[in-house]
Amino acid sequence: MLLLPIQIAITFTLLPLQTSELVNAFQHSSIYQRAAYRQARISRHIVVMGSFDADSAQQIIGELYHADYGKRWLTRLHIY
Repeated sequence: MLLLPIQIAITFTLLPLQTSELVNAFQHSSIYQRAAYRQARISRHIVVMGSFDADSAQQIIGELYHADYGKRWLTRLHIY
């Protein structure tokens, strides 16, 4: 019988302390640490870098614009 009131008293004592520590931690963290990456849905960029020949370029372009993918691959292709 005595155990329940003790647990309630401990909960009401520790809960505000832990909540204030959590709020303090969020205030001291940077907004950039909490930011999440959101993918753009307008177009996709593909950057191809390295040494390749005409056959490799043809394979890459043929794969990107293949009919099996439909219109979901509206890409901007940058080759360097």
